[in-house]
Amino acid sequence: MSVRTLDIILDKPDKVYYPGEMVTGRVRLVLDSSKKIRAVQLKLKGKAECKWNERETYRDHEGRSRSRTSCRKSSETYLKTEQCLVGGRGKFELAAGEHIYPFSVMLSIRAPSSFSGSYGGVSYYARVKIDIPMGFDKKERTCFNVLNPLNLNLFPNLRNSYKNEKNKTFCCLWCASGPLTIVVHLPKTGFAHSEPIPITLEIDNASSYTVNAVHIYLKREIKWTAEGCHKKEDIELHKLSLGRVEEGKSHTWSENFSIPPATYPNLEGCSFIKINHELHIEADTSGFFDPDMHIPITIGDISLSEGEDANASINTPQPQTYPNNMPYNPNVGMQMPPPGVPMNPVPSPYPTPGQPATNYPYPGNQSGGAPFVVPAPNPNFIVPYPYSNAGGMPQMPLHPTAQGYPHSNYLTGTYPVPGGAVPAQQYHPELSRQPATNPESAQNAPHQWVTFEDAAGDSLKLPMQPSHLFSSSPSAPPF
Repeated sequence: MSVRTLDIILDKPDKVYYPGEMVTGRVRLVLDSSKKIRAVQLKLKGKAECKWNERETYRDHEGRSRSRTSCRKSSETYLKTEQCLVGGRGKFELAAGEHIYPFSVMLSIRAPSSFSGSYGGVSYYARVKIDIPMGFDKKERTCFNVLNPLNLNLFPNLRNSYKNEKNKTFCCLWCASGPLTIVVHLPKTGFAHSEPIPITLEIDNASSYTVNAVHIYLKREIKWTAEGCHKKEDIELHKLSLGRVEEGKSHTWSENFSIPPATYPNLEGCSFIKINHELHIEADTSGFFDPDMHIPITIGDISLSEGEDANASINTPQPQTYPNNMPYNPNVGMQMPPPGVPMNPVPSPYPTPGQPATNYPYPGNQSGGAPFVVPAPNPNFIVPYPYSNAGGMPQMPLHPTAQGYPHSNYLTGTYPVPGGAVPAQQYHPELSRQPATNPESAQNAPHQWVTFEDAAGDSLKLPMQPSHLFSSSPSAPPF
């Protein structure tokens, strides 16, 4: 095989990117000898998917109950772009040696973090393929990760403290014991994965049973949804065990519950995978229904700030803008922003109707007097230049000096005032020709005359064919 090396080299060695960031890199291809190929194609894709099988019961046409296995699945796409790095127009011969093809693709600002679970996940990858005619295509693939940081300061309610109390009575009626009371206090409910969780836990054991231990769990709950069905996955991330509490005793703990250095993905942009975290506190009473308490918390990447720093730390992602004249790279293709991201507005070189015209060559305040104001369009103004191409008026050809000016006079490059008149002598003298008189020729068919009159009373007649007089088709010839 003449393909010695085919690699995708990303510019970031750690292969970690953020939403809205450009994924840049290059494809490196080394050939031992020349090779006939059709194209070198690059594909970048980011998607979320989940899938599982489950048994369901149904009734057949005879009313008998039966069971079958159904596959539930769901998917979303956050990035999908394909680029032809070279070729794409039939077979050609690629010379031997090393070939480098750069590429760049922008991620969506709402791209969720990379994640992997029991029933699916969110993944991003780049794949290059050499399309080889009459042979096996050569492919190479590399994965990269997306980290969507969660700023806890965007959720002010996470600053609120949390306090809850739960009572448990063992047995019932005449043999009921005193209550076992659990009181938990947290200063807030939002934590960064780099900070501990301060917990104040009080156990008041007025029952006749001993609490062997008090366990604090940090748990993750993953909810998957596909085709209206749901799956739930519970994962224990960390556990802390406290001491015993004898009957008739009480005890208070103040602990800093550490958050393990695991991955806490932000999947706000995914509609069918939801991740929640909670503290689960359980009192072990040996053989009875153990009293427990569930406290929902949020784990993010940017911790809650205090005072004035709180507002300063709120960094709401803003839509990025890109110039309209982005350079075209023949090896990469036109670089366009992702859907929904606006481009930088480009000021129009033409005056706005009803506003002063100060840009040359439009009339402006060049004589030191009052600025010239372009009047608003008059619907009765029928001079056939592109500005007033409404109501089926025919398009006229532009004079060579007027090319490139969308609102210029279609013949001479002068700038007629919408709602005003155009001097007849400014029109091209070629239009003063007489209508053809040969009725047998399709090109010399009889003309109708359209008359225009300016403010000075001068008139101008334009010969036009009847079949094109009221044509709204831009391809119809005006003469």
